[in-house]
Amino acid sequence: MTQHVRAVIFGLLFCGLTSLVAPVFATTDFVAPPGRSASPYNIIVGPDKNLWFTEYGGQKIGRATTSGVITEFPIPGALQLVGIVTGPDGRIWFTEANSSFGNVTPAGAVTEYPALSPAFTQLSSVCSGPDDALWFLGFGTSNIGRFTTGGQVTNTYALNLGSSPDFGALGSDGNVWFSEIYPSRVGYITPEGAVTTYPTNSPNATPWAMAAGGDGNIWFMEVGYGQVASITPAGKVTEYPLAGTFAFQGVTGGPDGNVWYTVPISPQGPSIARITPTGVITLFALPNPSSIPVYITAGPDGNLWFTDSGTNQVGKMDTSGNTLAEYPIPTPNSNPSAIIAGPDGNLWFLQNTSFGAVAKITLSGQVTEYPVQIQAYQNGIAAGSDGAIWFAEYYPNSVARVTTDGVVSTVTLSTPNAGGSAVTLGADKKLWVADPG
Repeated sequence: MTQHVRAVIFGLLFCGLTSLVAPVFATTDFVAPPGRSASPYNIIVGPDKNLWFTEYGGQKIGRATTSGVITEFPIPGALQLVGIVTGPDGRIWFTEANSSFGNVTPAGAVTEYPALSPAFTQLSSVCSGPDDALWFLGFGTSNIGRFTTGGQVTNTYALNLGSSPDFGALGSDGNVWFSEIYPSRVGYITPEGAVTTYPTNSPNATPWAMAAGGDGNIWFMEVGYGQVASITPAGKVTEYPLAGTFAFQGVTGGPDGNVWYTVPISPQGPSIARITPTGVITLFALPNPSSIPVYITAGPDGNLWFTDSGTNQVGKMDTSGNTLAEYPIPTPNSNPSAIIAGPDGNLWFLQNTSFGAVAKITLSGQVTEYPVQIQAYQNGIAAGSDGAIWFAEYYPNSVARVTTDGVVSTVTLSTPNAGGSAVTLGADKKLWVADPG
């Protein structure tokens, strides 16, 4: 795949996420005329300086002035209108979930093109490329296409089927690394959008949580085999098995240059494990046999902090393996998961209750909880370059932002049912979100 196509893929993937670090704290709602059934979906600024948007269930393209005057243009052949972009020809182009393309002029003249199925199904995002063409995603057929302003498909590029990307970490090479759980691969994406993946040595290893180690490699869990593994920036995978039956979960680079990970199940009970860059593994048993250590991170105090869903606590361990403290979480059965060190000197973690919450814990163990709708188990949280905490929301299909004093806002993901999960801060200071859905 050429560098040009890779750059276009990058633009497609993040076409709707360019506002991630620019939250809006005050809004004004403009309502469509009464009696209309509209589900506004994607929105852009048109060449006429008005706002243009798709209506997912209304078979219309909408135009709104900045003073709130709304005009709707029927698209008779549309089933569900999804992506929208200003084309290089000055027309507003849109995609339809029933595999069709169309455009509308700023004056409202509509043109539709025949469906592209079976080559492309469930068209989703669309971008205007640097080659004066439209580039779009076939969600149902796992491919990318190039569409000219004259109405012809000229190129098709296939993507991996069912890769289910999840978990990420910023590598020493400046790329964002991620796991592909079901094909059992680990890969990276450059800031320009070029993707490279490598298979795990063991088939069906189910690569899981990952973190950058002090040795410059990426370390990750292989939960299919109960192994920890590392991969060099050049793609060499090394696996470290342990005798007995083990279950691994979270992983972090430690302040001592080693890699630390959680072991909910082992012959000696729930433990925290340490592995040196050369592969020497030591397990440190937790004092409570009911513990289920989940995720782990290096704290600002030089200790390891971990969430414990079995005892509904947050624990702290030093780099010698001594459990220093365990702090209760106020909400019962909060099902804590991902945890990170925040920019405010506290630790932040997710709570997977029936509604959801994000919480911070001070170094002395004081917990403050902020309700945030999650609606599914979330395993990714990151500190953004804006000094806020970010994490994905499986539902309502968004990425949430919470300031260190608890002010919450959200950014909606443009692809329906994206299933946003892991969030990683890249070397480009942008947030990268894995969408397993």
